[in-house]
Amino acid sequence: MPGLRAGSPRWRRAVAAGDVVAAMAALGLLAALYPDQSWRDAALVVVWPVALTVSGGYDATRVPFWPDEVRRVWYAAVGLAVCLPLVAGVVGGAVGHVAGATVAGALLASTTTAERWLFRAYTSLRHDGRVGALRVVVGGHRRDVARIRAELEGGRFRGYDVVEVCDVPPGARDVVERMAEKVRACAADALLVAPCRHLDAVTLRRLGWQLERSQTRLLVATSLLDVSPGRMRLAYAGGLPLVSVRQARVQGGLRTIKELSERVLAGLALVLLAPVLAAIAILVRIDSPGPALFRQQRTGKGGEPFWMLKFRTMHQGAEGLRPALDHLVSPTCVLFKLRDDPRTTRLGRFLRRYSLDELPQLMNVVRGDMALVGPRPPLPDEVARYATDVLRKLAVKPGITGLWQVSGRSDLSWEDSVRLDLRYVDNWSLAGDWLIMARTFGAALGHRGAY
Repeated sequence: MPGLRAGSPRWRRAVAAGDVVAAMAALGLLAALYPDQSWRDAALVVVWPVALTVSGGYDATRVPFWPDEVRRVWYAAVGLAVCLPLVAGVVGGAVGHVAGATVAGALLASTTTAERWLFRAYTSLRHDGRVGALRVVVGGHRRDVARIRAELEGGRFRGYDVVEVCDVPPGARDVVERMAEKVRACAADALLVAPCRHLDAVTLRRLGWQLERSQTRLLVATSLLDVSPGRMRLAYAGGLPLVSVRQARVQGGLRTIKELSERVLAGLALVLLAPVLAAIAILVRIDSPGPALFRQQRTGKGGEPFWMLKFRTMHQGAEGLRPALDHLVSPTCVLFKLRDDPRTTRLGRFLRRYSLDELPQLMNVVRGDMALVGPRPPLPDEVARYATDVLRKLAVKPGITGLWQVSGRSDLSWEDSVRLDLRYVDNWSLAGDWLIMARTFGAALGHRGAY
């Protein structure tokens, strides 16, 4: 599919055709479960694309961001599952088949999500991992352009391909014409601008008019940092568009649900893993002299200290040897981590490689000191060196796993690890926690950054 780009008309047609195939696959499963409803099943082949259209699944104005795409698919499935029994009641005189409608919606959403993921994976291979990226021209003052370009080219989501930049020098005139010409010359799909004194509201409106002729999207950057789409809403004050940002959920009912559910899950995990924990404890004692468990003071929510438990992975007395190794770590680095720490035991390297040394922290979760998912639990001397913004990490309980742990751990720079922890705190959600826990298994098996 040469030239296939995300969000283009050709892209949307290919996705729509795949959705029909996914619907037929789901209907094959439905026919086996509900053989007496074949006429309704066949109708869903037509109804499903309509539901996706209503939910915005083919909206040309939306940036093809994968989480939003999945959300639109499931919105359509929920709407269909709610409407089907009502339609059945009007047409057939029975408002039953609620279970069948729920199963139909779940199957359609699941097969469509899988189909769209496979389509993205295929196009990713054909486009150097860029999933048929949108060709973007970035415009604005030089500093803003450099910041935006770094974000687009350095993030995990590679849905944008910066093909050109258009700096706005001080005192520049004819900004609209210059940017429109850049877009035309590059055949770009979108123009992404950072508002400034030379790109005010009137100028942006004129840019939109210019881009209408080529059906090029106009994307306007904000000054917000690491704010998830779920926290933002578009509001209006007269003719002035405003972005309303929901406050972070650092307390409240959902946080209570998180803590109670995690403490129950941790307790069940301790019971189920008791034989494994006992076996590891015995191996630690056999491998080197000293206790099986290692207790270390860490800083928890609100700066409160607590004793964190781990399986011992170093020789006894290793803490006293740390000053002799300080020269191996950069003085500007807050975290003390060595890829080949001479204090680590032979078994300890294995336990760290697969994160098995952290299993005793389940007891910290049961006691309420930690959470299953949260920022990395820092040492007190690390907290003493934190800048003001980094202290935001202490607004919630530290976790056994988190964004930092599943995104590279010790291979990340200090700035990247802080940014991930702050992003987690500010954008927390229950669904996000479940996604992180699901990614934890892959991160543990891949053992990237675990040393």
